[in-house]
This record gives sequence, structure tokens and C-alpha cells, in this order.
Amino acid sequence: MKIIEITVQGAAAYNATIRRQERFIEVRLVGPLGAEKRMADAGNQDDQYEAARWMQRILDGGRGTNSMINDYYRLIQQLAD
Repeated sequence: MKIIEITVQGAAAYNATIRRQERFIEVRLVGPLGAEKRMADAGNQDDQYEAARWMQRILDGGRGTNSMINDYYRLIQQLAD
């Protein structure tokens, strides 16, 4: 089994789509102010964690704890190398 896309709904009126694209993982956030995206290297855990931190802040509407960020990081890891 291979996961290629995950969609998550945040509490702050944003949705995120996490998608694998060759060597990168694309995180796309769509909400009332438009869309933003960030690319993370599929083989770089630090890059993936920073994408998770960015996702958490926007989807939850503020800075979160490590455990909150780790919830998003685990989603990104599903698509990582």
C-alpha cells in the first residue's frame, strides 16, 4: 500500500492537502484568505518537521505544543521516504 495524498480540515477554517510529488511532499493550505503551499524534501526529516510546524500554526490558528506539531508531522511522514 502506498499513500499518495491526505486531506485534513483544520479548526481555523483552513483545509490542507498533503501530496507526494516525486522527491518532494507538497503541503497546500486553502482557506478564506486564499491558498498557500510549501514543499518539503521527502528524505529530510527536519524539512518535514518545519512543514508540520507551519501546517499546525495555520490549521489550528496559533502556535502549538510539540505534541500538536507531531500530529501533523506523522501525517507528513506517511508520504516520506
